[in-house]
Amino acid sequence: MPRVSVIIPNWNGKELLRRCLLSLAEQQFADFETVVVDNGSSDGSLQMMRSQFPNVRIIALERNFGFSVAVNAGICSSDSEYVALLNNDTEVGPDWLSSLVCALDANPRAGSAASKILWDNARDTIYAAGDFFCREGFGGNMGSGMPDGPAFNSPGWVFAASACACLYRRRVLDEIGLLDESFFIFFEDIDLGFRAQLAGWECIYVPDAVVYHTGTATVGIFSKRRKFLLSRNELFVLAKTLPGSILRKNAKAILRHQLEASTRSIDEGSPATLLRARCAAVAAIPNLLGSRRRIGTTRRASIEYIESFIRPHAEFY
Repeated sequence: MPRVSVIIPNWNGKELLRRCLLSLAEQQFADFETVVVDNGSSDGSLQMMRSQFPNVRIIALERNFGFSVAVNAGICSSDSEYVALLNNDTEVGPDWLSSLVCALDANPRAGSAASKILWDNARDTIYAAGDFFCREGFGGNMGSGMPDGPAFNSPGWVFAASACACLYRRRVLDEIGLLDESFFIFFEDIDLGFRAQLAGWECIYVPDAVVYHTGTATVGIFSKRRKFLLSRNELFVLAKTLPGSILRKNAKAILRHQLEASTRSIDEGSPATLLRARCAAVAAIPNLLGSRRRIGTTRRASIEYIESFIRPHAEFY
C-alpha cells in the first residue's frame, strides 16, 4: 500500500495533464501512487495517459461530474495514510510531496497541509499560500497576487488548504467526510477546511512545497458558470458550516458584502447570474441545514478558536 495517493481530477486537459504527470515523475518522495479521475474527456486524455504514463491508475467517469465527485471517487478508490489533491493544470517542484508529508509527520494536530502555489505565468507571484475565511462571510486564497518573498517563506498555521495542491490525513476525511459534491467546484476546499477546524484539526502552510498553477484553465475565469458557482457556493458555506454565533455577530458585514456583490453584478452586466445563484442557494437550504446538524455532532473546537482565524476582508484585497 503506498503511503500517499495523489488524486488528480481531469476534464479535457490533456496537454496540461501531461506536464503535471511529468513533474510528478520527478518527485524526491517515492512512496506514492498517482490516480487520475477523468470526467468524461473527449480530447484524448485517456489515450495519452495509457500510452505515456502506464503506471498512472485511471478512473474513467462517463461524463463531467465536477471536481468534488471526481476527487471523492479517487479517494474512495485508495486506502493510503495520506491523500494529496492536485489540479491537472499544475507543475510541482521535486520536493513538493516530501515537504507536505514531513509537515504532517511533524505536526500531529495538523489534519492538512497547504502548498505554496505560484502563478505559472508569473512565477514570482503568489496564487495561494493557504486559504482564509473573513468576517464578510467568504473565503479565498491567502496572498493572491502578492509578490513572493520573505512573508511567504515561513511555515505557519492557516485556516485551510487550497484543494489545488494539498495533503490530507485520511483519518480526518474518515471523521468529517469527503468533499461536498453539491458544490461541483469552488469553495469545496473552504467547506472541508472549515469542517476540519470545527472538528479540532488544524492546517499548516508549507512554503517548501512549491507548485506552479495555470489557474481556472477548465471553467474559464470570466465565464458565467464560474460566477454562478462562486456566488452560490459562498452562500452554501454560510448556511452549512459557519457557526450561528459567528454568523449573527458578523451579519452586518456579510450583508454589506452581498449588497456590494449585487452592485458589481449590475456593473458587470451579470445580475441574472447572481440572482440564479442566490435562488439556487435558497432552494438548497433544507439539505444544507441537515448537513449543518451533522457537522455539529463532530465539533470539538471552541467558538473563540474559530474566531481567531476569521480575518477582516481588507487584509486580503
